[in-house]
Amino acid sequence: MLIAGISIGLAVLLVAAAGVFGIRYLASRDRQPAQAQQVEEITLKQAPGDGPPLKFGGTALYDACSVITIDQLAGLGVSLDPKNGITHEHLDGDVPPDAAAAQSSADSASYCAYVLSNRNSLRVSVRQTPFNTAADLAFLQTGGTRRPGTPRSEDGLSLIQWNDAESTTQHIDLWKPDLLINVYIDTHNPGPYGTMDVQTFATALEPLVKSAISKGPTAPMRHVYSGLLGKVKSPCEVMSRAAFRKSFPAHSGEAAMTEGTFYPAASNRGPEWEGQISCERHNIVPNGDLNEAEYRELHVSLSVRENEQAATEHNTLLCGLTSRPDIADVVAVTPSVGTGRTCMLRIGSDWTLQFQLGHVGVSIRGPLAENPTQDERRALLVPAAQAIAEAGLIR
Repeated sequence: MLIAGISIGLAVLLVAAAGVFGIRYLASRDRQPAQAQQVEEITLKQAPGDGPPLKFGGTALYDACSVITIDQLAGLGVSLDPKNGITHEHLDGDVPPDAAAAQSSADSASYCAYVLSNRNSLRVSVRQTPFNTAADLAFLQTGGTRRPGTPRSEDGLSLIQWNDAESTTQHIDLWKPDLLINVYIDTHNPGPYGTMDVQTFATALEPLVKSAISKGPTAPMRHVYSGLLGKVKSPCEVMSRAAFRKSFPAHSGEAAMTEGTFYPAASNRGPEWEGQISCERHNIVPNGDLNEAEYRELHVSLSVRENEQAATEHNTLLCGLTSRPDIADVVAVTPSVGTGRTCMLRIGSDWTLQFQLGHVGVSIRGPLAENPTQDERRALLVPAAQAIAEAGLIR
């Protein structure tokens, strides 16, 4: 999980440097009150998932964001950092038994991460068989050599709370033979968790996890916006199976894992309102991303602005660049996709495709690779972009 977290963090930072990833809800400081546009407030809520729980090889899976929810944290007096996103990873559909290849021990059947107001993260990871092998699950349930103490038994579950000084995290581990739920609470930054210290906070979370296990698996929690972002499709709906299949026709698979990022609130910067949401989709293959021969992924980020003019200005700015410290090169793509200019931005050693659809800026990047050429990346990303443009972004 640490390696995966570092990889995701580095990828986010690289794209953020280009100004095409992250979140900003921006209100101008320069507009006079009489001239300011009336913009509907953007709020994020969680809502129960639709339908039954998703199944992997016939086994219903627990959803990590349903184990500990935003409302439950608020009930404990713990708020989120408005400038950091909520990460939610889960299947996008049932995986039949013949396609339900076990993933690596580092992969979770579902994952949810919140950044709290004290800037420490709270992460929930769900591992289950057959998504994870029985041997991997049994090994992870032992906790390794760094976990001190003896688990206790409660209501048919094994449970232990412990502190890892090496990684500065407080842990809650709960399990039964076919299930392991890990809760990690960072302690890097000082400050209370609401009115609690970290151990008291972790103790308050224990009954929430036990209750979720007792309730049983549920459909993945939905992250629902009002206002500007409420009119745009979910980013994981935008990065659809059809778009993924266009770029990877031989690696689309029966279903996939999607990892959406959603930001809860606003900052007060810049000339216009903007909201950004994103999603990464990858296929289901034996051993997950350790299987370099078959594993494939695509990432989409949507910058949603007040109107098409604002989106066009941003699109023109990005695709009209020659270079800047965080962008090594900009290459026009013709014919263009969507309603504005289309270009490839080289950020570090990789390329991102940028285009516009109405009042939304769209950026797509592929899997991490060592120095891919611009032509290679264009051939990979343009088909997905065309599929996204054809399907549209508005609900």
